[in-house]
Amino acid sequence: MGDVRPIDSLSHTRRHSEAVKSLSIWGDTLRAERIWREIIAQDSLYAPALYALAGLRHVDAEEALDLASAAYHADSSNKWYGHRYGAMLLDRNHYDDALKVYKRLMQIDTRDVSTYYYLSNIYHIKRMP
Repeated sequence: MGDVRPIDSLSHTRRHSEAVKSLSIWGDTLRAERIWREIIAQDSLYAPALYALAGLRHVDAEEALDLASAAYHADSSNKWYGHRYGAMLLDRNHYDDALKVYKRLMQIDTRDVSTYYYLSNIYHIKRMP
């Protein structure tokens, strides 16, 4: 039937840790980005790498939004992914989509004050009660 191998998530976790160390300790953005892109090439749903790439400053804005969206949709229970995606949607005035994300974030953590802030901002902009 062909050579179909299961995705090695432990390997991805190790590689992701390498990338985080490269960026955080050594300031090597290029190496970190290369590692994350390699991980995504092997597993397009590996949310930690998608999230990290979306946060790099030199990544094109549209690509960053796509990466943040993919990370959020791969794991919509992670509030960090949701906040990054929601903020990017707000930056681009995609208020309806941002509203859905922040409502989901309210379900995840009802005590997160920043979610209330962003929701109230969206309600104000859309002139919603």
